Amino acid sequence: ASALSRASTTENGVEEIKNRAGELVGTVGYRHFRHFEDQETGTRGLHQSASGDQLIAYGRIFNDDFERGSCEAHYLLDLWVKKEMSFADGLNGKWSSLLYDRRGRFVLSHDRFGQETLFYTVQNGLLIFGTNIRSILASGLVIAEPNYESLWHGLGFPCTQQPFTAFKDIYALPAAEHLIWHNGKTETQSYFELPYCEKDRGISQSEYAELIDEAMDRAVRRQIKGTWKPGSLLSGGVDSTYYTALGKRHAETIGSVTLTLKGEAFKAADE
Repeated sequence: ASALSRASTTENGVEEIKNRAGELVGTVGYRHFRHFEDQETGTRGLHQSASGDQLIAYGRIFNDDFERGSCEAHYLLDLWVKKEMSFADGLNGKWSSLLYDRRGRFVLSHDRFGQETLFYTVQNGLLIFGTNIRSILASGLVIAEPNYESLWHGLGFPCTQQPFTAFKDIYALPAAEHLIWHNGKTETQSYFELPYCEKDRGISQSEYAELIDEAMDRAVRRQIKGTWKPGSLLSGGVDSTYYTALGKRHAETIGSVTLTLKGEAFKAADE
């Protein structure tokens, strides 16, 4: 676990997952970056409910009732205890999680827009997973072989189409899906689809602009809430200037970074 450490702002560990009889059924390693100055240390690993469900999570939660700086895994586990397979239906954020429930099921889950990544493979009766493919290969239990069909699709599209990856028998868990692994069998369930609707002709252009402004302000507020030293990547365009201005509504100070190149052709960046 100590080999995982990169900075004083990270928290690392290796956890054992045991069933109700105390038998070892799995292990999981993790490294978390502290996004919040007051984030309590020692809270990023595996968490267990009174009923025996165990969960570890990676990422950030943006729901209004989530206290920033507290433990995402605790929040998700509380939702699981109340809603079980519906626990992610109302989640706002970028996250992935592993849950081992009292029935002996492993449940991998991915946020609704796939902002985090989660990969998995089943080899010789073992479920092996990670937030990147390197961690799966580092297990030593998987041989890296190319998936030529996926590579062919990757040449015709911007990227390989999920759930396939460039590696044979290694899959990406798509956005808004759960993977359930029980008794050596896998099953996937989708929990969210982006709703589409007809344009409401009864709303004026200015009213639409107001709704967009409210949605953008809400999104920026959720991102900034409790964040340690919030900042923005300021390109100088309308969009980055707009969300930087929104950020000032919700933070006393907000830093900004602009990247530029030397030369006469790039002098506009000086403005």
